[in-house]
Amino acid sequence: MFDFGEMKSGLHHLFGDMDYNNVAKANVYYLKLLNKYGIPKPAFCEKLDENKIQALVREKREHKLALPEQNYIRFRRLVAPGKKRARKELLTKMQGFISTYPNDSQLHFAFGLFMVRQGYYVDAVRFLRTCTHLDPKNSLAWAHLGLLASLANDYGNAIQCSREALRHNNHFHHTQTKALVFSFLAMGIPTRVGALNANMLFDGKKFNPQAAQGIIPKVSIETAPASTPELPVLYFACNDDYFNRFAKNLLRSFKTLEKSFSVHTHLINPATDTLSWLEMFRQQYAGEVIVSRENTDGTDLAENKSYLASSRFITAPDFMKHFQRDYLIVDADSLLNNADALLSFTQNADQTALYFNENAAIWDKISAPFVYLCNNEAGLMFAEDCASYLARIFYGREGQGYWYVDQLALAGNFVKHHQHVQLCPDQLCSDIECGEHAMFWTLSNDKQHKKYVERCEQINLASKLP
Repeated sequence: MFDFGEMKSGLHHLFGDMDYNNVAKANVYYLKLLNKYGIPKPAFCEKLDENKIQALVREKREHKLALPEQNYIRFRRLVAPGKKRARKELLTKMQGFISTYPNDSQLHFAFGLFMVRQGYYVDAVRFLRTCTHLDPKNSLAWAHLGLLASLANDYGNAIQCSREALRHNNHFHHTQTKALVFSFLAMGIPTRVGALNANMLFDGKKFNPQAAQGIIPKVSIETAPASTPELPVLYFACNDDYFNRFAKNLLRSFKTLEKSFSVHTHLINPATDTLSWLEMFRQQYAGEVIVSRENTDGTDLAENKSYLASSRFITAPDFMKHFQRDYLIVDADSLLNNADALLSFTQNADQTALYFNENAAIWDKISAPFVYLCNNEAGLMFAEDCASYLARIFYGREGQGYWYVDQLALAGNFVKHHQHVQLCPDQLCSDIECGEHAMFWTLSNDKQHKKYVERCEQINLASKLP
């Protein structure tokens, strides 16, 4: 059964407590971004003849090296990749270098990067801070500080450092911009940086269809139930590629709840074969099957992955009002895992609920694999505000569509509507690690967990559909 004691509400749970010691919990991917930069040469050894040094080392004549050359050898050995080493030992050796070259900003930067790799994040921040004090234009040091701060929920410093990084170099990985915009959002200061525009979430404006200049795709309902019983609706949107690769398995997995759930598939530019398969599924599914479609052919939305991810949120409010149902929006690459937990959840849900990863970076804490929208005034207001923001981006051309724009819409509207929205822990609602208690399993960047693959094989063997 679903444990409602795990549900959380309030802004505090979204933004969390500042904690540099547990940065590693945030996301391995973002730590890899920090670790992709090579350890630079300190300034004291930039003019040294490396070939000469290496030759003397190979010949075991290190005693012939001058002091700066010997220090260079000690430095390279100190920061060489390998197993995690004792913090006290590292700091003692590093302090010897700092005492000799106190104003070498590159030395501090190198030690900062190395301590990130070793997992000593508080020490890494101290070295990187000293580097930026000695060299205020070191954009890489500012970038590392900004990302570390955002991963540690230290949003004030994340703003300062990320802004400095982007001021000196605007060609960083998009994560740097996310760290800045979402940190501003956490501090209650919506802003715009490049393509990421959080200002529009709070300006009070709604999408104006007249501003779309014919860009809005035509949405139509292909198949609809004859009646509308009080059943929640499982809703997802995708193109033919995702439908054939993933969504068929999602629908097959939902067969166990056919008397308790309606299912709604929204297709972007569907082929005839896809619609035919859905008709076969409708005939075998004891519950209601809704099929809708939209045509984006001839527009720049057709191959826009950000739009494909956002379409479900743009269209959901109109469908909720049309069918007068609660809508559970999931990723097309999900599988139903725990039917009892899902039934328990929906039977007791009276508020909108969002997927929530407590340990993730701020831009990943609220995500799109599981969004439950209640068909009440508060739920519709949340859904309409998300849809309006995304429509302004994609149809009104008031901003740019980019990866994570749907998550910005969800997070920003949680900030606006948090009194009427609950946060549902990721491991209970949609788990990429395929935990046995999760309502759904879902993929992460198309990486298929072994259990996910095995479940798909079981579902396909049991299904009568091709």
